Amino acid sequence: MVLTDIDVDTDKLPKIPKVVQQLIQSLNNQDVDMADLATQISQDPVILAKVIRVANSPLYGGTRNISSANEAVVRLGLNTVRSIVLAAGFVSAFKSPVDFDLKAFWKNSFRVAALCKWLCSFSDVDADEAFTCGMMHSIGILAIHLLYPDKAGEIETLVSHGGERLHIEYSHLGFTHDDMASALAEHWNFPVVFQQALLVQSKPMDRQPLSQLAVIIFLAKMIDEGVEQGGENAQIVFALSPLALVQLGIAPELLQEKLDIARGLITASSVFID
Repeated sequence: MVLTDIDVDTDKLPKIPKVVQQLIQSLNNQDVDMADLATQISQDPVILAKVIRVANSPLYGGTRNISSANEAVVRLGLNTVRSIVLAAGFVSAFKSPVDFDLKAFWKNSFRVAALCKWLCSFSDVDADEAFTCGMMHSIGILAIHLLYPDKAGEIETLVSHGGERLHIEYSHLGFTHDDMASALAEHWNFPVVFQQALLVQSKPMDRQPLSQLAVIIFLAKMIDEGVEQGGENAQIVFALSPLALVQLGIAPELLQEKLDIARGLITASSVFID
């Protein structure tokens, strides 16, 4: 699904910062001029401050003492800096809809993003791509609140009473927040692999060919939910989809053993919004 399939006033969508637009265009290109990237970051004070702060956080080592865009690019590398800039750009671009807790939304988004990145240490999925997809996993919900505030309120009321979100969204809008997220990724010129992952993230094993990025998001959301509900490591891993773990070649025992690391990364992810 693309935005032309949805009744969307694109003028109501946020304007993505220029440096972020350029980085999206470069996602399929590893031959980016690093000095030029540092210059672009330096020209946006808000994004520059965020990049330096995040680069020096526990999420990325915490002891690097990075003080400039050039240092960040050199020490962290293209892909990692690109994912940080994309995250910072999206946070700065979106304003809060009426009756919407934007801080809580981004908190959840970056918790899941951090878990996506961590899960890649057990598989061969690109960690920075997974982080970006995780950060965008619920962007469709935010867009629905921006574009259809009245219907969004009805949807949230029904969900709060135990309704299944995707079913309720489809009955009210004719599409789901996964459809919207994928359509927005297409609108912003993200690679097709991102679009496909966001489209099938809620039921990744039902679609072929399998999107490993979607499976990563799916598992990250389940782990985050378990942590938020106060589950013990064994409980959280036991509740995960065995098929999803098999698809990524992840051993449940190893995941359980390392889950305390993930809890630390979840806490550290608050650097993007604090």
